[in-house]
Amino acid sequence: MSCATGACYEAIRHALASFELEIHESERLDSENHEWREGIKASKKAKNEAKKAREEEVKKKKKKKKKKKKKKKKKKKKKKKKKKKKKKKKTNVLAWRWSGSHDEQCA
Repeated sequence: MSCATGACYEAIRHALASFELEIHESERLDSENHEWREGIKASKKAKNEAKKAREEEVKKKKKKKKKKKKKKKKKKKKKKKKKKKKKKKKTNVLAWRWSGSHDEQCA
């Protein structure tokens, strides 16, 4: 009987040890894979947050530019109105001619 010498026992023990090694290796690979996936998820999340922050900054800058443009447009409109008022400040010649003091001025 070969089992009496312990050869069968050694073969079973060796097979069990190799099977346990395979299980440990599989568990290690699974944990590494899980960590790797978590790392990828974290990096994607960080990229998305950075992208949103950049987009918000761009929106804020655009709003500031729009406000500046609106202020400039208002100033231009005011200047145009002032010019029109200056053109209207001509003396009314007819009213001056027919006023009673006209004869006194000419005499």
